[in-house]
Amino acid sequence: MAQNSMRVVEWLLEGQQVTCVVGCVGSDATGSEMLHLMRSDGVTTHYEVSSAAPTGQCAVLVTPGNHRSMVTQLGASRNLTLNFLVSAPIWRHVEQARILYVTGFLLNDSKDCVMKLGEHAAKENKRFVFNLSAPYISKVFPEECRRTIELSDIVTGNSDEVRALVRNLGLETSGEVSDLHSAIRQIA
Repeated sequence: MAQNSMRVVEWLLEGQQVTCVVGCVGSDATGSEMLHLMRSDGVTTHYEVSSAAPTGQCAVLVTPGNHRSMVTQLGASRNLTLNFLVSAPIWRHVEQARILYVTGFLLNDSKDCVMKLGEHAAKENKRFVFNLSAPYISKVFPEECRRTIELSDIVTGNSDEVRALVRNLGLETSGEVSDLHSAIRQIA
């Protein structure tokens, strides 16, 4: 998700090469292909390579009426380490960035990376954007979501993800979209 978002940003900015993605891929052809695609679209890309799992993949099905189903196999993306993130060649990009964007999927196994980025953004007065990613994230990691939202300037998610977040954090709402937004603002 984050990777395609950065590819779109590069496309919108006509290849100014202002984006950078940090993540983890498997030591496989899919990881190599992702690296090639990202770089060919002008995205500076740094992947930690893991031999413990294959590169993650996801499939999205959009049906009439704009109903979306997504199946994700996180694979090696779950193996991103804080040591890799804070290594000098990678952290230099974090320090240069004005906006830091993380997905909720990172809360599965790389909570320390999410918190490090959020705390850096807060300390350095940078924009921190948190994508809720999937309804189950706030169910499994409610306190991590709360903490990440507290650090965030922008929280993104679809209506199912926002409803799940509000429910899983025990926030009182009427269920109306505007009320959901107000509930999230109480945290931030």
